[in-house]
Amino acid sequence: SGGVGITAGVLFLPIRTKQIIKKRRRNLSSQFRDMLDALSTSLGAGKNVMESFTSVYEDLKVQYDEGAFILRELELILSGIANNIEIEELLLDFGERSGVDDIKSFANVFKISYRKGGNIKDTIRTTHQILSDKMEISEEIETVVTSNKMEQNMMIAMPVILVGLIKMMSPDFAANFATPTGILSTTIAVAMFVVAYYVGKNILDIKV
Repeated sequence: SGGVGITAGVLFLPIRTKQIIKKRRRNLSSQFRDMLDALSTSLGAGKNVMESFTSVYEDLKVQYDEGAFILRELELILSGIANNIEIEELLLDFGERSGVDDIKSFANVFKISYRKGGNIKDTIRTTHQILSDKMEISEEIETVVTSNKMEQNMMIAMPVILVGLIKMMSPDFAANFATPTGILSTTIAVAMFVVAYYVGKNILDIKV
């Protein structure tokens, strides 16, 4: 049974890792939206792009705790500006490292608009509105499917809990899990639950 437990851990570790990465990217997207909001406000007040990024950093330092994703990225951007690196390249690098499609898209649009003398203020305002709409829709979908995800997680956890209870309450019966038939049956059951988890996850993972 120990081998089955290890196998289950190996199978679910990548799943948990993806969940953590997804959560971090979701947080970064939310913080990036706030950055665009502050940037749009600063540009609207008549500041140029370079001054606006400095102003945005100071504003978000009040809003977020030290070490927040967006603050670290703004520090890199401001450091790059101080070292005469083009703002477009800094944003493109930010987009690539973030792994967030919306940030990558913004960086590419910003680069084209900035180099061709486009209206950066309108570009940022439009991107902010699109990102806000997407996040609002995502939050509504997440609210709808949250209960289903909880039920899914409970269904996955129940067999593990039941096996644990059986081992505590009836060691003699639990010894059957260590027999060749028991190991085979448990392995098949774990495989079935893994498949069921992936199928359920794909159904509930609605992308906007």
